[in-house]
Amino acid sequence: MTYNAIKELIVTAESSGYENFWKYDGDFFMLFYDEFKYTPFADIPDIAFMYMEINNWQGMSVRCGVWQYYENGSFQKGKFERVLSFLRANGEEEMADAYGCGIHDYANDRYQKNYTLPGIP
Repeated sequence: MTYNAIKELIVTAESSGYENFWKYDGDFFMLFYDEFKYTPFADIPDIAFMYMEINNWQGMSVRCGVWQYYENGSFQKGKFERVLSFLRANGEEEMADAYGCGIHDYANDRYQKNYTLPGIP
């Protein structure tokens, strides 16, 4: 994506109002993803890292269960701490508290119980 295309995307999104941001959300996500898909998370600029992480956290919680976000991210040491630190440093205490609730050691036996769902033998 060229500088002019990025600028146009930002201007269009801003002029549409926050209630219509959902129309541009995917474009911003893919812009960051395409730029940083091979970059170690620690080297991604804060704005892009946080946008993608919060988007993934929210999206996975809707699609497949937020625990999968945490289970997958647990292989990248320091990733969750970076998100929490950024949220707290920017006054987002409520979101940081909610985000922090899901951080567990999913390899721990405590989380490895055999759950039987209703209607499934």
